[in-house]
Amino acid sequence: MTTLLKSNYNQPKNIEKTFKELCKEFDNCIIGVNSSKFNTTIKNKIHSEEEAEALKADQDELNNYFEISEIRVDNEDNKKKLLKVNKMNNDMEEFLDKQMENENNSKIHQSKNDEIFQENQLIFSKYKKTDKEPRKDGNVTKWVNVKNEDEEYAFKSISEKDKRSVQNQVTILRELHDWQNIIKFYGLTNDGNKWYLVTEWAEHGNLREFYTNNKNSFDTKLKLRVSLDIARGLNFLRTVEIFHRDIRAENVLITNTKNTAKLTNFKLSRSYNADTLNQHHNLEQIRYCAPEILERTPGFKYNNKCEVYSFGILLWEISEERTPYENQNGFIEIVKLVLDKYREPFSENSQEMPDEFKNLALDAVNHDPEFRPKITTMFEILSNCFKSFENSSHIPL
Repeated sequence: MTTLLKSNYNQPKNIEKTFKELCKEFDNCIIGVNSSKFNTTIKNKIHSEEEAEALKADQDELNNYFEISEIRVDNEDNKKKLLKVNKMNNDMEEFLDKQMENENNSKIHQSKNDEIFQENQLIFSKYKKTDKEPRKDGNVTKWVNVKNEDEEYAFKSISEKDKRSVQNQVTILRELHDWQNIIKFYGLTNDGNKWYLVTEWAEHGNLREFYTNNKNSFDTKLKLRVSLDIARGLNFLRTVEIFHRDIRAENVLITNTKNTAKLTNFKLSRSYNADTLNQHHNLEQIRYCAPEILERTPGFKYNNKCEVYSFGILLWEISEERTPYENQNGFIEIVKLVLDKYREPFSENSQEMPDEFKNLALDAVNHDPEFRPKITTMFEILSNCFKSFENSSHIPL
């Protein structure tokens, strides 16, 4: 994907050229190869061809996404931003790998992150707390800028032991500041020994709180738009090689008067190839977990198909306005249902939702990951659903 970002999204010929060069190299390597090395050479070159084909498929897929979305990667500033975030994320992965390999190396890399963090640390005295009722058991409070109270912020309490890991992530998250459907991260600040993660304030809370408190206004059009917002955010994360890893209603915030949905609480601690089986999952997370995660197969690697599955469950929840597997409150009970291929069916609550939407949600939670749609395809289908609904609602009776 790093190679993909470094190429021009609108020049698929670069991919074709690379592919042809690889094929030519393959042909040249066959000449003069002795029989003992022939099989190895064949396997290596076939693997190179497969990688080139996969890269071309990724290029075409993302080109299509950018064509139908509002992200303009032909803008130089946007290109630089994508490359910068991608580079920072890769550096973070390298740092974490070194941290596991060598304690001395980890200290060197951490000191670099500490320097970046110190340069961007927020000054606590520039903010003041409001009388707004705290959220999440008092861990999230509303603050404003002392000089401009129209600037609203969410202060999330973090423990001293979590400060460094959050600090490392915020170094990258701040670069996502101006991208649609990603909650804005401003940085960290402290009041003595109390540390806070400062983000954009979401007036309407998380998605589950929103649809629970706004039954009358959470209509079909808004459901489709919120779903499209989430898909747009997930597709952007994909371009910078970041997995969310915890897609669920509580990690989608609804902001401003337009009820815009934005992603929050995503993790940066592992890359595409990282093993996530040791990650702790609480009961709420389990409701959205793909079966391949729950099976705990040795060597399993978290991938984009897991994200698609979680998004499919979330689409069902948006349509139904209910918690997935709400009648099951046991960890083992939910796992058994999912592994037995049971999925929550759509009810009469979803009768006004487009069939394309419901079919997409069902496809996304297919037990076999290979039959799930790509996240870019999901965006395209949801975009068409929203446009079709808007057009039909404007047709005079």
